[in-house]
Amino acid sequence: MRTFSDAHGRERTIADLMLAELHVRAGEPRGTTLAAKAIDGVATLHSVPARTRWLSPLVSALDARPGSDARDLAQKARQVAAARA
Repeated sequence: MRTFSDAHGRERTIADLMLAELHVRAGEPRGTTLAAKAIDGVATLHSVPARTRWLSPLVSALDARPGSDARDLAQKARQVAAARA
């Protein structure tokens, strides 16, 4: 498994988002935990367009998953995407 240093924050965030999306779409139990970590990572980015673009697939995956946890995380992701840095 490849790891990223602090200097590679953007790349680590993208990797976290992709991993979370795959787990959520597959219905894996850890999907919501990974999604929460990925959303928190995206919140540190300064670019609103980048946050919106990168969070969109995860939001779609969370919206398709049943349960209040997934709905809450999708809402949190939308708020992070729209927030000013």
